[in-house]
Amino acid sequence: MADEPRHELYLTPEFAARFNAIEQAALNGDETAIRVYEHLVELIDNLEDGTENGHHPLTDKSWRAEGDLRDGTASEFATDPTLKRGDYRIVWRQLPPQREGGLPVRELVHVGHRRETPDFYLQTLSALERDPIVPLEENEVFGSPSYVAQKGLPSRSAALQTQLSVALARAGMTPLTRSRPLAEHQFGARESDAPESGRPLTRDL
Repeated sequence: MADEPRHELYLTPEFAARFNAIEQAALNGDETAIRVYEHLVELIDNLEDGTENGHHPLTDKSWRAEGDLRDGTASEFATDPTLKRGDYRIVWRQLPPQREGGLPVRELVHVGHRRETPDFYLQTLSALERDPIVPLEENEVFGSPSYVAQKGLPSRSAALQTQLSVALARAGMTPLTRSRPLAEHQFGARESDAPESGRPLTRDL
């Protein structure tokens, strides 16, 4: 990674498994998977060095059985330059440093297509082991933010900055016990099983 890390990344087991599946499909020459993989690795790089701070903060939709994700942020990327909006998303959580002098933590929870089945956010809730109908008391510090995903950049940027400030001030908040630091994963270390198909992968973690 070219830039100095400004965050320590943690991955849920679900995120790591999805990344592994995308990486293996790319190594086997799947053209769509190659595009997803390259954009995904770039986005992870940018989350680590702080050049990516999200597309929009998430909200509490437990009232309609879609869960409380007020501590979650969605980042997007488009696998086709003709798309007006990203077709893939990452949901991640900003957390304070886990030790004195440490870097703030970003926990990568789920990655997938925006229109995937089962629903993207229901899979996110499952990764976080949350009941979709229960609002979380610990998320009350975020208030009741308005949904801004469809709004302009100024509205989204202001909402993201507010969410970030609140998240960093939440002393004692930790990644899931099942989540592991990115450094413990061996992404980008495998060789292609299909050297004659697809383009070579140009990035690794």
